[in-house]
Amino acid sequence: MLDFYLNERFAVFIDSANFRRSKQSINMYVDDVKLLEYFRKNNGESIFLRIYHYESIPKEDGSQERS
Repeated sequence: MLDFYLNERFAVFIDSANFRRSKQSINMYVDDVKLLEYFRKNNGESIFLRIYHYESIPKEDGSQERS
């Protein structure tokens, strides 16, 4: 379990490509809904704001577009 500071606000930032590769490399499944519920319920007196999820989307010309 993670320890949180009392009455502090926090957010979670996820880099999808690295998170996906990490899960694949250790053959692990993560239920995104359960992950969100974990942070909502297990933060003590802290204030959970939201989860930010970054995914790079390829453009038609092959370059990367940030989202």
